[in-house]
Amino acid sequence: MHANALNEIQGTQWAIEPSALEAMLNAVTGDMGQPMPGAQKAYKRGNVGVVDVSGPVASRNGFLERLFGLNSVEQISADLRRLEADDEVSHVVFLVDSPGGTVTGMSDLSAQVRAYSKPTTVFAAGNLASATYWFGSAADRIVASETARIGSIGVVATATAWATPGEITIVSTQTPKKNQSLESKDGLAAMQKMVDELAAVFISDVAKNRGINNDQVVSQYGEGAVFLAREALERGMIDEIATFQAVLDAVAQTKGLEMDLKTLQSEHAGVFEAAVKIGVDTERRRVEAHLVMGEASGDMSIAVEAIKKGEDIDALLTARYQAAAMKKAQMTARAADNPLGLTGEVPGDGVPVKKPVDEGEAVITAVLEGMSAYLGGELS
Repeated sequence: MHANALNEIQGTQWAIEPSALEAMLNAVTGDMGQPMPGAQKAYKRGNVGVVDVSGPVASRNGFLERLFGLNSVEQISADLRRLEADDEVSHVVFLVDSPGGTVTGMSDLSAQVRAYSKPTTVFAAGNLASATYWFGSAADRIVASETARIGSIGVVATATAWATPGEITIVSTQTPKKNQSLESKDGLAAMQKMVDELAAVFISDVAKNRGINNDQVVSQYGEGAVFLAREALERGMIDEIATFQAVLDAVAQTKGLEMDLKTLQSEHAGVFEAAVKIGVDTERRRVEAHLVMGEASGDMSIAVEAIKKGEDIDALLTARYQAAAMKKAQMTARAADNPLGLTGEVPGDGVPVKKPVDEGEAVITAVLEGMSAYLGGELS
C-alpha cells in the first residue's frame, strides 16, 4: 500500500464521482480484485466478475485501443466469454463511465448480454450514454450513482466535404449515388436515411431489452436527451440508485443460491438424496391418489390420463371422478331394480320386451349431477 498516496487521497476534499474516488482508493490499497488471465479490462472480486467500461467504445481492438487501454466491442465481448466460462464467477457487473461509441457491433453485443447465462448488472458510475446504454440496457438490472448521467439514445453522424477546392471528382456513370456530396439535397437525404435506420435498430434493441415498445422508448426515454439518475429512474431507464460497493455487496450475497443438480449431488450428497426422496414420495402419493379415485369411480381412464399429464387432483378432476362414480352408481341401481332389463311392455305374443339401458343418457345425467355438486347448485 502506498501510504503517502493514501494520505493524500483521504486528506483532500473531492468533488468527484463516489465510484471514481473508490477506484482511486482501491488502486492504492490493492483492492482492485483478482486479474482475469487473458482478459483486458475484466477482473474478479470474489464470486463477482467486473467488466470495466471507461471512456469511448470502439468496434475493434486495434493498435490504438491496446496502446491506450481503450474499450472495444471486441474486447468487451471476449471478456464476457471468459467470465461466463469461469465457474467461480456467479454474477457479472459492468462498471461503466462512457459517453458511448461506435454503432458497429453494438447490436450484437446487446444480444450477447441479453442472452448471457449468468445474472448481469450495469453500474453507471458517470456516463451511461448512447452506445453504452444500447448494450447496457440488455443487463438484468441497471443501477446508477446519484450523479450519473443516463440517456443520449440515438445516432449521430458527422461528415466533411471529401473533395478539396479546385479538385474535380468523376464518378462512374453506373453508380451516380457513390460518394454523394452532403451539400446536395440527395446526398444529405441519403445520409439522413442511414442515420434514421441505425437509430431504429438502436431503439428496437432498447425496447426489447427493457420490455417496452419502440414508441415508449422515444417518448419516455427523452428523444436523445440525457438525465441525471433520479429522473432516469422516474422514467424507467434505470432500476435503482446506489453505490458501486452496495451493488457488489448485494450480488456477492447471491453466491451459492444457484446450483445445478450435478454440483448439488457432488458437494451436498445428503441434501441431494433427501430432495430426491421427497420428490419420489410426492410423486408416489400423487399416482396412488389417482389410482384410488379411478378405482372408486369406476373409470380408470381418467386416472391414467391424469397420471400421464402429471396433473394433481384439483376441483375439476374431482368433479370428473364424481361424475364417473355417479354414473357407476346409477347403472348399478338400475341393474338391481330390473335385473332382466324388462320394460314392462307386453306385445301381442305375451313376451315382455327387454330394453337396453341408455348409457348415454346415464352419463349425461351423472356429469350434470357431478358438476352441480361441484358448483354448489343445480344445472338445467
